[in-house]
Amino acid sequence: MLISIGSIIVEVKNLRFNLLNIRKMALYDCKVSVFRCGEFHEVSSVDLVPGDLFEIPKETRMPCDCILMGGMAVVNEASLTGESIPVVKTPLPDLQRTYDQDEDKKYTIYSGTEILQTKSLVDDERVVGVVTRTGFTTLKGALVRYIIYPKIPKFSFSADSYKYLAVMFVISLIGVVIQLLSVSNSSTFDVVLKCLDLITITVPPALPACLSIGVNFAVMRLRRDQIFCISPQRINLAGKVTVFCFDKTGTLTEDSLSIDGYLPVDTITGKGNSFQPFYDSVKYLTFEREKTSANELFVECMTTCHALVIVKDRLIGDPLDKEMFCATGWRLQEVEGRSDKITTLVTTAEKTKEKQKQLGIFKRFDFSSKLQRMSALTKNMNTEKIRLYVKGSPEKIQELSRPETLPNNFADVLSLYTQKGCRVIALATKAFNMDMKKCQEFPREEAEKDLEFLGFMMMKNSIKKATEPVIATLTNANIRSVMVTGDNGFTAITVAKECGIISPESKVYLGELQESRGAKALTWTLTSEPKKDEELQPAEATPTKTDLDSPTRAACQRRHETTLFRLCEDDPWTDSEDYTLAFTGSAWDYLIQEDPKCFSEQMKKYLSKAAVFARMSPESKASLVEALQSTGLSVGMCGDGANDCVALKTADVGISLSDTEA
Repeated sequence: MLISIGSIIVEVKNLRFNLLNIRKMALYDCKVSVFRCGEFHEVSSVDLVPGDLFEIPKETRMPCDCILMGGMAVVNEASLTGESIPVVKTPLPDLQRTYDQDEDKKYTIYSGTEILQTKSLVDDERVVGVVTRTGFTTLKGALVRYIIYPKIPKFSFSADSYKYLAVMFVISLIGVVIQLLSVSNSSTFDVVLKCLDLITITVPPALPACLSIGVNFAVMRLRRDQIFCISPQRINLAGKVTVFCFDKTGTLTEDSLSIDGYLPVDTITGKGNSFQPFYDSVKYLTFEREKTSANELFVECMTTCHALVIVKDRLIGDPLDKEMFCATGWRLQEVEGRSDKITTLVTTAEKTKEKQKQLGIFKRFDFSSKLQRMSALTKNMNTEKIRLYVKGSPEKIQELSRPETLPNNFADVLSLYTQKGCRVIALATKAFNMDMKKCQEFPREEAEKDLEFLGFMMMKNSIKKATEPVIATLTNANIRSVMVTGDNGFTAITVAKECGIISPESKVYLGELQESRGAKALTWTLTSEPKKDEELQPAEATPTKTDLDSPTRAACQRRHETTLFRLCEDDPWTDSEDYTLAFTGSAWDYLIQEDPKCFSEQMKKYLSKAAVFARMSPESKASLVEALQSTGLSVGMCGDGANDCVALKTADVGISLSDTEA
């Protein structure tokens, strides 16, 4: 009785504490200027309704979900997505279709996000938005509803507990029957008392209370270590996890990136293009003797192809963009109210205006993990010429570039760097012979094709100190670790070997999707470590000039001979050898489309031997977690960003490395 009362008191206390925290997070009110009856009126944000046109408040929290209709805003969405990097929101363009809140996120400002800065694009223009959702119907409201009324997960642990109680109850009933049959001169009261004793002995009434108290104590211990649990039911399940999936960047490796070097092409026109020697600094690209048109465009791409903004005299944006821009030494200036729609100016560091080069950015196509690229339309203020600059994954830029601008050894050089663990960013450009107004109306799909390849930029982020010990602990506990990342396959394999996910002695086969004449097939590439004479020179990943000049040289032949193996056919390995599998996102999507329920023995073998999944979209990560669960495994997922949220929710146990409310 005392245990039950104590359990109830602890449960009520924790419930009240959680509800007060939720109320503090959800309740928000501020004054806003709303357009009604032909003019703007100041009202409470509580009175906002869908369809209201209102002025976006400065340096405060957004009280509702809205579409940005005029001006520009810099928003911190960390409270919803976990991403600490501010996001630039732009006005809704003429979409020629129905607005979709999921697809058109870059024009949507969400409730609960912090407005860091607003900026009008035309003189005397208000930064305004149209209310789409309020209260519990907003994205933040949905989060609060999920916390208050969480979806009850179906855990095998709970099902096994009920089965245990049912079996024990049946045993107690057998005892009761035996007791009744053996009754002779006992009173009715004694018989009932003995029967109840049998039931309470086999099925203790305090058992649920004890389990509940144990979970509550676990939550309290986690909280003391700054680990917050929004689904206490999953704590018991955490001890049954057999596979743990990890995101790479920001989870296994550090958030910060450093530039290792640059590899521009000789020219952007003509056939037979090739790579220049490796440069470890931008200043060498801009020396007079090295200042080719390709080098100049390479640097201009680094200065313009980003989403950086200045907030309170600080450069804010993606760490990769900041590292790339700061390496050039150029200056960034934000401008307002220009008739030509230019919002950002970047200028060289020369002191005299005669020598200064200035570029104006008038339109951006934001980065998309699905598209694997971003781009910016710019105007050279000195020559009035208009160019598009693009940066993205090498595979995507290769697909969008004109073949004659790509060096013959493109794939070999890319493989050379990715196998050394470098994160390779490809740069490209395209000239436009039309005025700015027509360029602004140009659709993204048309603008970002027939590009001129400019070269590679190599970046590295080191593995966290805690990564190797954690992976080793999981391995010793017989828990398999799997890397799920959006990065390049060879880079992911190298990092997986460094942190212990893949054994150094294990052969690694990378599965990729190959399409030919409408037919799709899975191909395997045996990856290998470079031999001594194939090492990059020097340690900062600089290839020798001979390596780059000779595409047939063994040092560049990173891709071994590949053989086509369709699903359910023979594989290029034997069961007796020590091997590990890796897959690209397109290959995984193909496999899961062929066998969505993972019924085939081939698919189960792939899942049991796979340790790396590269170029994975958020949806692909979630489908991988579901596939592992369908084979009877308990799956944990650890990530740090918004692109991991779907997989974190899908997993049996999700751990988000975020300091925010999300």
